[in-house]
Amino acid sequence: MLQVIIRKRTGAIYEGSAISISSLNPRGPFDILSKHTNFVSVISREVRIARYAGDRTPMVIPLQRGILRVHDDRVEVFVDY
Repeated sequence: MLQVIIRKRTGAIYEGSAISISSLNPRGPFDILSKHTNFVSVISREVRIARYAGDRTPMVIPLQRGILRVHDDRVEVFVDY
């Protein structure tokens, strides 16, 4: 399980656990799952958070751009609307 925090300048937008995170970077769409290698990327468009296995309606957070960091099953996203 991933521990996720998504922040904007004024505070947290989402803080909780997730089974996967999906977004888009300059190379295309990507997914983050548990045990993912450490990773930093510029992201755009949106972040999708699947909160449990089989989640058919993931939480979608729209954004213009942001930075995503993965380290030891902890995902931090800093967004700029």
